[in-house]
Amino acid sequence: MDPSSTDQVIDLRLTAQRVRRLAELDTAVFREVREDASQTLAAALVVVASLLLAALGGWLWLIVEADGLSTGRILAREVALGLLCGAILWGVWVLSTHLMLRYVFGRETTALSLVRTMGHAAFPAAGAAFMIVPALGFAVGMLSVLAWFASSNAAIEAAAPGATRREALVANLAGFALFVVLLSVLADAAGIAPGFFVHAADLSVYV
Repeated sequence: MDPSSTDQVIDLRLTAQRVRRLAELDTAVFREVREDASQTLAAALVVVASLLLAALGGWLWLIVEADGLSTGRILAREVALGLLCGAILWGVWVLSTHLMLRYVFGRETTALSLVRTMGHAAFPAAGAAFMIVPALGFAVGMLSVLAWFASSNAAIEAAAPGATRREALVANLAGFALFVVLLSVLADAAGIAPGFFVHAADLSVYV
């Protein structure tokens, strides 16, 4: 595969292998996809799939843990709108990180290289699918978000090799803070709360 090619290639087996390697803490994956323009869409697929699994986890948690709620409304707000808003706000996270690295710290990187690395780094979000485990829903959801943050930090370091660890951490924190705050606001105001963020949701919107 020619890394300079902009033709998008989605090899599900290769993508799954990369996710498995990342789960085994093989961060070389980030260097592989950083400059490979053909893997941008594959990275986006990892984000969408991970957010979808997280949203389904939140949906199942609500159905099991709360009584008297409308399954249809939960499905619409938690899964459909949650997936859409989660993906959009993840883009805000990436963009904020890019702007911090480039204009605050003066580090050379591109938005698409961050999309490719941080996209693959989103896989821990899928862990929220296991929020349905009795008595562990909050802990599982929180740990999936924290693991996502940590994975994204490694992705940023790979996408901006000139940045120091402190710079990568600060840039990541800026984007992550926006992501968390905005999703928490959406959860409280409208019940749009994929995965872990369902714990911040106003349950009255689901009745």
